[in-house]
Amino acid sequence: MEENNNENNNEEKQNEEKNENGETKECPFCGKQININAKKCKYCKNWIDEEIQCPYCFEKIKASAKKCRYCGEWLDKDKKETKSEAKNNFKLKYKHIIIAICAFAAIVAMVVVITMSYSFIPDCNNTIIKNKLKEYLKTQYPITDAGINSITQNSKNEKGYTCTAYITGNNDDKVMEFNVKYTYEKAGLNTYNFTSEIVLPDCYSTMIQSLVEDLIRKTKKFDFIDNVQDMAFEYASIEKYDEKNKNYSCTADVVMKAKPGKAISLYWYDDTARKTARCKVYYGSQFCQNSITSCAQLFDISSCKYDED
Repeated sequence: MEENNNENNNEEKQNEEKNENGETKECPFCGKQININAKKCKYCKNWIDEEIQCPYCFEKIKASAKKCRYCGEWLDKDKKETKSEAKNNFKLKYKHIIIAICAFAAIVAMVVVITMSYSFIPDCNNTIIKNKLKEYLKTQYPITDAGINSITQNSKNEKGYTCTAYITGNNDDKVMEFNVKYTYEKAGLNTYNFTSEIVLPDCYSTMIQSLVEDLIRKTKKFDFIDNVQDMAFEYASIEKYDEKNKNYSCTADVVMKAKPGKAISLYWYDDTARKTARCKVYYGSQFCQNSITSCAQLFDISSCKYDED
């Protein structure tokens, strides 16, 4: 207590020395007159400090305050940053954080895209695979302007697919049509390894059946063939497959419909004629002499009878 009194007395003496004119002010607590420079009343012992408005938030604060207790703004501009400077610094730091986040997101996205590009395997009907297949076929077979008529997907493995394609190409101004079974596996980014073999179409192939239809129309065994407009293969089956010589022996029912205004006459001694007939056809599938394209052979056509119209 004695030390505090001594400090107060010393402070009062200093204030009195500063105020040689003897100016006083009223203590806001006890109402007594005290030195105008006094910060503590010598009578009621209360600390005295004038209030001012904070220049930032306009709240009432002590005149001796160095920092506003409401908005937290420093009032000593020489030592601490102002509110506007703090705001600018915060914006700058926030901008740098946003840039860093965007850069990181871009790197992650790039890694994801590259990873997916290496892991994704397009299927047989993908445009990129089709174009690469065309280029590959030109290097393996004597054709130009390779065209893909149809593709069938056979199987899939971890690195690629196995497919069968019906191909049309040109060779010395002649059209070549053949089936090729090929397998492609991913070797790198947009890079694939191809292997292939020519496949002989079986009895169910529309290409072979179309060739057999042409042979039927050219046969002279039945006069009524000239009056036939449409043919359809039904109940086709493989009778035999010669693996050594690579050929098929097949049977099927061929349903034939007459042209408009015409009829099919199966027997010369009978004037009865119908619009639809069904015959049993025996045919074969084999490689042509070039060992690439497929040829069809008509063995026989028999057992013709009228079908229900």
